[in-house]
Amino acid sequence: LERLEHPNYYTILYLRYIRRLSWQDVAEASNYSIQSVYRLHSEGLEALSVIVSSNGDLLEQVEKGDEV
Repeated sequence: LERLEHPNYYTILYLRYIRRLSWQDVAEASNYSIQSVYRLHSEGLEALSVIVSSNGDLLEQVEKGDEV
């Protein structure tokens, strides 16, 4: 999560998945409307997906012995 460039993505994903708050509690804790929380959550998951997939590519290169 720390690799997310947008701090609001980190906040929303942290509150939802690490702190395990409900959507309403995430909205209240982050001072966003519930609609904004849903949007930021979606965008944050997309950004995290890009990070994870790029790390997977890097791991494959290391496992094959390619210079990184």
